[in-house]
Amino acid sequence: MYYMRNLIRHILKEETNSVDPKIIKLLKTFIIEYFSKVDWFKDVDFEIGEWSSMLSSKPIPEIKITIYIMDEDDKVRESYFSELMGEIDFIMDMFFPMSKYGKHSAVWTMDVKPL
Repeated sequence: MYYMRNLIRHILKEETNSVDPKIIKLLKTFIIEYFSKVDWFKDVDFEIGEWSSMLSSKPIPEIKITIYIMDEDDKVRESYFSELMGEIDFIMDMFFPMSKYGKHSAVWTMDVKPL
């Protein structure tokens, strides 16, 4: 009985942390194309983690996006990133819609790092 309970918890945790690789590929392609006309964008990387809320006992996937850029003036990039964040929100809402209880089925974070 104890073994079965742990096995079920393990399976549920794996399902919670899983994100379809096609969604990650789509996000990566979108970001690369989005920055295709600027020379300061260098690369993008994704990591899938787990996000827990005090309101829910079940963790959900967290997609961590890291964008690598050449070190340039922040004012130049500011408008690109604010628009990009809106676009990523739209994409995430399509693939990970809110439940009927107003909870997201996945969250995302973005970090920008100079090379």
